Amino acid sequence: MEVELFKRKKLKKTKARKVILEEIKKVKTHPTAYELFNIVKKKLPRVSLGTIYRNLDVMSENGLITKIKTNDSQTHFDGRTEDHYHIQCIECGRIDDVELDILKGIDTIVEERIHYKVLYHTINFYGLCPECLKKRKKQTLKNDLLKTGK
Repeated sequence: MEVELFKRKKLKKTKARKVILEEIKKVKTHPTAYELFNIVKKKLPRVSLGTIYRNLDVMSENGLITKIKTNDSQTHFDGRTEDHYHIQCIECGRIDDVELDILKGIDTIVEERIHYKVLYHTINFYGLCPECLKKRKKQTLKNDLLKTGK
């Protein structure tokens, strides 16, 4: 499958690209380049961080992976390239996919209202992941107990 993907995009299939693509498609955590570097290094101990960055750029420019720009000033990467939305935890930075149908027709509505030609859109959701929500609830309960002196 990957061989066809590389051929279709007219990209040389290097060992590093193959491993990077395999690993990014395995994980659902939307890793940063550095996180991916640590994953790939287990299979390719001599790989450099620069190699990871260069290959991530080439693969994202060619549509093999997706770059996710977030409000935590780091770029994350996604092996899932079909259109979908993301949610990011405002406390720990975790990013998850949102399994929701893409809003069809929203591009046309925007074009009609503001007379732009919309090329694409992204919608990002922000909130608290289940783990951070639990921590916050525990902290609130702890604070309430301290206030009441119990």
